[in-house]
Amino acid sequence: MQSHIEVHSMTSGQDGHPRKTALGPGELRCNECGTVVPGGAETCDECASADLAPVDSLDARLVAHDEDRAIVFLLRREGPNVIGRREPGSSAPEVDLQRFPASTTVHRRHASIEYVDGVWHLSHLGTNPVLIRRGDETIGIAPGTTLPIVTDDWIVVGSIALHFAVA
Repeated sequence: MQSHIEVHSMTSGQDGHPRKTALGPGELRCNECGTVVPGGAETCDECASADLAPVDSLDARLVAHDEDRAIVFLLRREGPNVIGRREPGSSAPEVDLQRFPASTTVHRRHASIEYVDGVWHLSHLGTNPVLIRRGDETIGIAPGTTLPIVTDDWIVVGSIALHFAVA
């Protein structure tokens, strides 16, 4: 079944396909908010945290863009990494998309990424769309199902595109 999903995040290029999320050598990731800052920065210019780590030291990650800023979400190999949106009075998911304008299309627990037996898997937990874009192919994931993902896949949650990469 083919469905058309318009991707509203800043990761979309003019042709409608997600743009590359190349990160420069030496760039740092804020461990508080995920914002990428230039190498040599002492604090995050988004949230003022001094808890910064080299982006290239991250094993598995999702990269998105908020305006023209790269946001990097670290993926843990132990346990599920829930992708969703923080609600008032609740704890934030591991990949909190609340900061993105298109987050209204994202459920509180929309999807999850988990590392099992040497393979990364994406599970659809919500009802709004979850897609995998792999090259020119778009794969829809039905609610309640799980599919393997590989480095350079684009994961579309609601209408936010996230680039999956493993170092």
